[in-house]
Amino acid sequence: MLNNLLISVNAVLPLFIYLVLGWILRRIRLFDEPVLAKLNRICFRVFLPFSLFRSTARTDLKTDFNGPLVLFALTALIALFILLMLIVPRLITENPRRSVVIQGIYRSNLALYGLPLATSLVGEAMVGPTALLVGIGTPVFNVLAVICLEAFRGGKPGLKKILKGIVTNPLIIACAAGILVSVSSLTLPAAVDKAVGSVGGIATPLSLMVMGGGFAFSKVSANVRTLIPTLIVKLVAVPAGVVAAAAAFGFRNEYLIPVFIMFAAPTAVSSYSMAAEMGGDAELASEIVVFTTLFSLITIFLMIFILKQLSLF
Repeated sequence: MLNNLLISVNAVLPLFIYLVLGWILRRIRLFDEPVLAKLNRICFRVFLPFSLFRSTARTDLKTDFNGPLVLFALTALIALFILLMLIVPRLITENPRRSVVIQGIYRSNLALYGLPLATSLVGEAMVGPTALLVGIGTPVFNVLAVICLEAFRGGKPGLKKILKGIVTNPLIIACAAGILVSVSSLTLPAAVDKAVGSVGGIATPLSLMVMGGGFAFSKVSANVRTLIPTLIVKLVAVPAGVVAAAAAFGFRNEYLIPVFIMFAAPTAVSSYSMAAEMGGDAELASEIVVFTTLFSLITIFLMIFILKQLSLF
């Protein structure tokens, strides 16, 4: 179990280093609001798409495909999204906060946590199902995010407007291109793959530094009443419910692990970039990412321990 804790710490600690670095750069005035806004736009339109394209393109969707696993995971995700779209607007009055809370609960950092955590639990030879959900789940996360953000952006969220938001979203375009590369078994030339990887590698560090630059501890208290229930639902209620359902359907070991990670991992870093770019409450979005990342150290560790005790992993 200590190894599992170390895996979680090693996944989380670099994220906090990037956040702190961004906060320091803002304090010494190398970052200001106009610079942060431009950097976030670049992350959203360039670096994150490169990162998502590469991770999706490198997933072997044909070899690793498992119908029951994909069907269960996507059904659970869409059902959760629909429930949130129905319940959250009844509890929160401001549209920018509604979209951010919904996104903060259903959307996980699957791409960052998936393979490292699965490898630590079952070994590199058994991570195919997790790689499959990373490749399929990531574009679905982004499509649902666009629907959510467009629906609460202001004005009438007509179908045409939502569809336009989906087909023109850089993250979704990148995922779609990655899927095409994966299913066609194309291999990028080594030099191109290296360049794409290098550009995409900028996405997470820079997004987190931008988030850290805009983070204000003094403003957290204003969002506590929204943050606390969001964290509880995101990190405890949702993963516990979905994993229990998956276990009841017979998923075990390397097939249960990706479902667990998909719903137990902290909120995706890109949710902040999308919220800031598409009219969501960027301040609340950054706080959800920061605090779900911090507290997931505890929740993921405890859930792994419980699931191992129950012989489900």
